[in-house]
Amino acid sequence: MKINTLRYFTTDASKSLSRNKTLTFASIATVTTTLLIFGLFLMVALNVRMFMDQIGSTLEVRVALEDNITIEQKNKLKATIKNSDGFKEMKEISKAEGRDAFIESHGEDAEEARKLFEDFLEVNPLPVVLVVKAEDGSYIDGIVQNIKGYEGIYDVTTAKDVIEKITKIISVMKVSAIVIFVLLFIVSIFLIMNTIKLTVYSRKKEINIMKYVGATDWFIRCPFIIEGIIIGLVGSVISLVILYGFYILIYDMLKNILFVSFATPNVILKSMVWQFILGGIFIGAFGSILSIRRFLKV
Repeated sequence: MKINTLRYFTTDASKSLSRNKTLTFASIATVTTTLLIFGLFLMVALNVRMFMDQIGSTLEVRVALEDNITIEQKNKLKATIKNSDGFKEMKEISKAEGRDAFIESHGEDAEEARKLFEDFLEVNPLPVVLVVKAEDGSYIDGIVQNIKGYEGIYDVTTAKDVIEKITKIISVMKVSAIVIFVLLFIVSIFLIMNTIKLTVYSRKKEINIMKYVGATDWFIRCPFIIEGIIIGLVGSVISLVILYGFYILIYDMLKNILFVSFATPNVILKSMVWQFILGGIFIGAFGSILSIRRFLKV
């Protein structure tokens, strides 16, 4: 395609979009919303994957103890753990140590967390925890089974438990995101089709003249396809800017509060930019092609 021809098609498509401002705006807004839903799920999925990799690499069992556990019960429990296959090491985290770790985890807001304990909590609610590390991940289930049913245990958690719970949540989120994405995708296609249809109807006379003087079907169709692509591109850029700004805000708020590391904004941007651009182009072009096939008989 020659540069002059491409310039003509692009200019023609831009003029057409400006003539139908309301539908153009609605189409762009719907494409933007569709890609926002997709992008939000993508951001969550990327960070969850990083989080599961982090906790999955921690081969440990955390045994929270009841406040009323006796010394005899605790010693018996420790002995059972130490005699378990694959046992590597064990550390006891006292209530005070748990409180200090909780406060330190709040970073810049550590002082507020400290005041929470001093001003509002008369009794430290955090339990004594035994952190048990195994030689290999395959030994984790065995250690848990060995201490199952012991008196004085409040709760037992492993990285496997956390991963399974998160996986279930992500599965529900994934289905919900897919349903919403498909619905918005259909709405986007419908609006783009209506935008192109209005353009076709308003230019029927011009199209007939172009056919009469020998214009090819491709030459007539191309401006309408570019029109849809412009809508998709604008929607993808807007959604990228919104998501990137939103993620920077959330990232700055949470990076010093939680224990886990998050994907940096630049990593998120790099992982989404081409998917968004190509997704926007596909939505716009697909809607235009469907509209042309249905309403433009050339």
